[in-house]
Amino acid sequence: MEYINKLNSLDKISVRRLINLNKKEKDFLKNFDCNKSNTYDYYGGISNAKKYLVDNITDCMDSNFQFIKIIMKIINRVKLCYPGKDYIWLRIKVRKSYRWKDIRWHMDEFYYPHGDEIHSKFIATLCGPPTYGVKATIADKKMLNSKNAAEDDVSKRILSEEEQELLNSKKININYSIIKIGYQNGLMHSEPICTEPNTKRVFISILYMKESEMHYFLQKQKKEQSSL
Repeated sequence: MEYINKLNSLDKISVRRLINLNKKEKDFLKNFDCNKSNTYDYYGGISNAKKYLVDNITDCMDSNFQFIKIIMKIINRVKLCYPGKDYIWLRIKVRKSYRWKDIRWHMDEFYYPHGDEIHSKFIATLCGPPTYGVKATIADKKMLNSKNAAEDDVSKRILSEEEQELLNSKKININYSIIKIGYQNGLMHSEPICTEPNTKRVFISILYMKESEMHYFLQKQKKEQSSL
């Protein structure tokens, strides 16, 4: 395939075309059903991801085999964009009745040292309303970062009505995308608003890493959790 080796052409990647779900898979996700809401986090080698899913997803849905097959297809296809990165943090959020009232614009921080490499991860909404994104300017990101830096006063971290409306006016839907990470170049995004009852939503994100990057990431998480 002609897809990238170093993510230098990140904005040109057609990830949806790379994954290429067939009609049966699309119909399954369109009619997705689940028994309950849950969040699943897997940290480890891609080679062991299927075992994790088989051992853990069964409590959430009846048609787990087809769901796991789709997840593994996505993992392996998107992996083509990340040569040499055989470890992942896979997060799957299954919501039987998804509700979200307010837009929460934010950018993800770096997960591990990355040098000159573009830091990125894959996100997709397999079922339900897609993630919101913003075609943000440098000024927009500076504004949001200044809010996040105001740790001494919670009220200063809240966007004004005018600031919120400015970002909302640039809102786009994002799906099956590799997004940049970081407070300077990262994609500004938010969970989608949804007030309709019984709206199912399945969201996944995949961070691809080398073994050393995975080790750093897990140690960083451990330190952050111990400081809470």
